Amino acid sequence: MTAAALCAVLAGCSTVEGIPVADPSVEAAFKLDTGNYPTTPRVVKAVTPADAWQQEGFRIGDSVISPWDVDSSLTGTTVGEGGELVGPVWMPAQLGANGLALPMTTEMLDAFKSSPFQAGFVAAAQNADKTKVFRAALFRYPSADAVRTVVDAAVAKNPTPGTQNLVPGAVTLMVTGTSGGDTVTVGIAKGAMLALLSLTSATTNVDATKAILTKAVQLQTPKIDEYKPSPSSGAMPNVPMDRDGIMSRTLASRPGSDYNNALSPEFNWTDGYSTAGTFARLLVQNRGVDTRWGVDLVGRTSFVSVLRLPNEQKAGEYIQTDALNPSPGNPFATVPGINSSLARCYSGSTRDRVVHTCAVHGRYVAYTVGTTLQRVMQAASAEYLILKAAGPN
Repeated sequence: MTAAALCAVLAGCSTVEGIPVADPSVEAAFKLDTGNYPTTPRVVKAVTPADAWQQEGFRIGDSVISPWDVDSSLTGTTVGEGGELVGPVWMPAQLGANGLALPMTTEMLDAFKSSPFQAGFVAAAQNADKTKVFRAALFRYPSADAVRTVVDAAVAKNPTPGTQNLVPGAVTLMVTGTSGGDTVTVGIAKGAMLALLSLTSATTNVDATKAILTKAVQLQTPKIDEYKPSPSSGAMPNVPMDRDGIMSRTLASRPGSDYNNALSPEFNWTDGYSTAGTFARLLVQNRGVDTRWGVDLVGRTSFVSVLRLPNEQKAGEYIQTDALNPSPGNPFATVPGINSSLARCYSGSTRDRVVHTCAVHGRYVAYTVGTTLQRVMQAASAEYLILKAAGPN
């Protein structure tokens, strides 16, 4: 895995920053420098509705199709290119600002604002030559009537009238030309759920576009029913904020400004737990971590990602052979006080900066990433102690 790909394991490449601060008491007791990071598992609670709806978005992600199942060439990330944004969402503004997440006209975004969804998840990928970008999304609404309001409003604003029945089993919401080619977006309404499937192509081959979207509709339609909504009373859903203690093993995020501070101070965008499949739909670089390594659960914050593997041996093989793949000339570094078979770091360049990555493991693998090596090692040392305290189950 390259430095850029490893950086993408964390939310938006948020990193461990700040001035390293040694903790003498911990260092003396464990011979580890954990800085000012906590070293025991934590309890994760939703403080604001956005905290809970974001986690519900990850649950919805399990019922979203993978782009590469629609077209095997769609295996390239769109993150950081052209304003694409993928992951859990909980308000319409996330969909339309500068084309984020889904390419929408202003009129289509207005249609979504007419009856806001509660939570959703967006997946996206493109082919190698970047001539096709496919997006799949699924949204939960308060009611079937709310879904119908959105669909009717979007159809009425379609820039190309008369295309409502372009794809069997779906209603066409938008057909428009863009700088990168034509974009076709279709919707599938089932009860209080709305799926959106969108393809942007550099060509205007209508038959090819229809073929891809028709397959997508066939795959997505039955998956909508797989989602079992968390009950909601008032503004906040009753969704578990941890699963099997995966989030208790993570270092909490620090206060951010994601989406007008709707999230509470210990949450940033994409913080939460997910299955390995949804983890791959969030970050396509992680396709195959479930089938190849047996990863079945992931917990994420802006500081760390924690992956659950079948056993400690498998986790060790993962970080020794696949998870950390430094570029030539950049040797591995060890984390002071931790056996090199259980922890390793490397440095690499991504975009315009040098990024340091450390991984530690028991049965679980924890990644920390940042631009200050000592700080990243401190976070990794803290994670090592957290994993030991939480145990292998």
